[in-house]
Formats: sequence, structure tokens, C-alpha cells
Amino acid sequence: MPLILMLQSVFASKRQRVALQHRQNDYLQLLNKRDDDLLAFHLRINQHLDAGQRNWKSYDYGEGYFYQSCPEVGISGFRDTAGRVKAMDLKNRVAGKTVLEIGSNTGFLSVAIAPDAKQVTGFDIGPHLIDISNETAQYLNLTNTKFECCTFEEFKTEQKFDIVLSFANHSTYDGNSTLELSTFFKRCHELLVSDGLLLFESHPPGLENAEQVEATCRLIAEDFDILSREVLSYGSFLDQNRTFLVGQKK
Repeated sequence: MPLILMLQSVFASKRQRVALQHRQNDYLQLLNKRDDDLLAFHLRINQHLDAGQRNWKSYDYGEGYFYQSCPEVGISGFRDTAGRVKAMDLKNRVAGKTVLEIGSNTGFLSVAIAPDAKQVTGFDIGPHLIDISNETAQYLNLTNTKFECCTFEEFKTEQKFDIVLSFANHSTYDGNSTLELSTFFKRCHELLVSDGLLLFESHPPGLENAEQVEATCRLIAEDFDILSREVLSYGSFLDQNRTFLVGQKK
């Protein structure tokens, strides 16, 4: 396996090389652990990942591996999930709350906060990502998570949530989101209880400049009272300098 990954890296882009390095490091650490159950779990989720690369014709945010990290099961990714949870104080914010995560990817953020939350619902458009989410929740014995394969446009529920997480998915690099921004945030508003919270994260500065962030925050302020707003500094190059905002439903 390490030799195969080394050969693949010769023709890889810079981000693909980072993903390959994560994969190799995780593989070596997994072998050192000598945990048969964990190894079987990794084999299953990597099969889902490989199936997605073969059959899912959309942009691969993980560049061949995982976009999010999951330290609970020894997975590295471009986004530092543990650092994200700490920087956003998510464990305290979601404690005892019902949470909806829009565009949950592999569900690694959802499973990281699930032990503190009352219940976490996530959805994403990639069926292989939802398979990975469910495998991870089952492996970690989480009974308060559920994941659905759909777009935000297709997502249907009668439930109202205490917290909605909109983390860098109000618009998408691959164009899979067709909602106008004003409609997107009004939908977030509708899904919340009367005093519910929207937790918002911008895209990285390379994809969403300061002027665009300001315009997005003004839209959010139409339906939410802004309780806090800051630029976070933690984690990987894809975590740095994103705007994090907490809004309360008006």
C-alpha cells in the first residue's frame, strides 16, 4: 500500500499529494494499532469512498481521501474536525440540543458533537458519504444520529431544530446548490425553533472574499439577530481565516 500511494503521488496535484500523505499516515498508524475491528471498519468506509470515486460524478472535496478528519477512528482530512469543534465551542453550544447539519459530508463533524447533543441530523447529496456517515455512527455506538441522502431543496421534515449548522455550504464550488442565498437562509430560519440558533461558517478567503462575506452576513441579519461574529484561526490551510457567525432567529 505505501508503495502504491508513493507512485500515485508522482502525478498528483498539491492537494492530492496532501490527501495521499494523510492516507498513508493513517494506514501506517492503523497497522500499528493491531485492532481488527478498527481495521474492518476502515476497509468498509474506504470501499464506500472508492465506490463514490467510481460512480459519483461530482467534485471530490477530499481529493481521493477524506475531506474531514475523524480522530475518534484515526482518520485525517483537509478540515481539522477536533480543532473546528474547539474553536467554535460546539460541544457547549449543542449540549442537550437538537441539531441539523446542512451538507454533512462524511458526517465526521456530526458524530464529533453527537455525544453532547440531544440528537443530530445530517444530510448530503453523495450516497457514499451517507454510507460512511452511518458506518461511523454505528462503529462509535451512537444512537442519536441520523443521516439522509438529499439536497437542501429536497430535504423534508416536520421537525424544528434548536440549532442549524451551515458550514461553508451556502454556495457550492461544484454548483450542486441551486438555492439563492436569501432563500437558503430563509429556509434555515424556517427549520429552527422560535429562539433557535444558526451557526454559520464562510468559505475560505480564496473562494469567498471579504466583500462577499459582508454581503452574506447582511443577508443573514435580515432574519437573524447576530449574537457574535469572528474570524477563526486554527487547524489546516483550509480552516484558516474563515468567518464564524452565530445568529438567533428573529
